[in-house]
Order: sequence, then C-alpha cells, then structure tokens
Amino acid sequence: MLNMSTHKSSPKKDKVLNLIILVLVIVAIYLGYSVYRKSQNKGLENKNISVNNSSPSGSIVATSSSNTSLPRKLPSNLSEEEKKVLDFESVKSDEEKRAQMALAQKLAKQEDNLEISGCSGNPVVIKVKLGQNLTLKNNDKVKHNFIVNNNHQYEVAAESVKSIIADFQKGPGLYGYRCDSFGTSGVILVIE
Repeated sequence: MLNMSTHKSSPKKDKVLNLIILVLVIVAIYLGYSVYRKSQNKGLENKNISVNNSSPSGSIVATSSSNTSLPRKLPSNLSEEEKKVLDFESVKSDEEKRAQMALAQKLAKQEDNLEISGCSGNPVVIKVKLGQNLTLKNNDKVKHNFIVNNNHQYEVAAESVKSIIADFQKGPGLYGYRCDSFGTSGVILVIE
C-alpha cells in the first residue's frame, strides 16, 4: 500500500537546496555568456584591401572578406577622413576600394608603435613594412584583444606592450583591426 503522508523538509535542507539552485543559475548564465562571446568572435574577419601591381595599368585591386562585429561608436575627436577610412562596411565596389586605399595612404603614419586607448588606435592609420616588428601599447587599465583578420589575435595585458610581426598572410594591403569585439578600431597599411 502507498504511503500518502506528506513529508516536510527541514528549513536547513531548504536553504541548501536554494543555494544549490542559485549556484546552478549563476553557472548557466556564465556559460551562456561564454557561448555568446565565442559566437561573436567566430568568423569575424575584417576586410582586407590589397594592392595588385600585376593588374593592367598598375591599378589598385581591392579584395575583401566579411566583417561582422559589434557596433562601435567612433571617438568624437576623429576627422571625417579618419571616420571614412574606418568604415569598411560601406566599401563595396572596386572604385570605392581604390578610394579607401588612396585615403588610407594619405592618412597613414609610418610608425613602429601603435597605442591603444579606450579600444581606439593611435595613429588611426599606421603604415608598416611587411614583416616589420610592430609594438602594441595598451594604455588602459584592462587587457585588450587586438584582432586582425580573425586569424591573428593578440592579447595585450593592461598597461603593457606586446611586439607582433606585420605579416597577416595576405601580404601588402590595408587591414582593419578590432579591439575586443567592437568594430574597426584602426587600420594597418602593410607595404613591401
């Protein structure tokens, strides 16, 4: 015969069960956030515009790959030209790609050091030679992930520097880079 009596649990046992449930909810939230962050970084390739000197009349031929990252409000101190060179999303036609390359060449500063403050690069467009050492300097009190074409991710500790080699597998060209999961933070013009 079934015993239909109700069993009352102790208040201490209820507190332990509530604590276990709370811990499980926190773990689930953390895991969900981790999966979300990973999905934001998966397949994030910034556009690349490359120079093809073997084309007829030595024109600039642009190629690109997809870029999907979180929207980013650009710093207010940027000039209109700097904002335009960071806008890889609106560059579609070969003519627009050539114009973007020309603008990047105009704005580029030949430097060995790229400073990162608030996930913004200084200079906005840095020119480096293929294979050159480039020093990333993180001026912030938090670490940042510096990402070029998704295949090249560099973690730069808070208030520190990291040296990288300017060789992003596609040769000379214009490479947008991200800081953490935000949109284009700056541009690297790699030359031969």
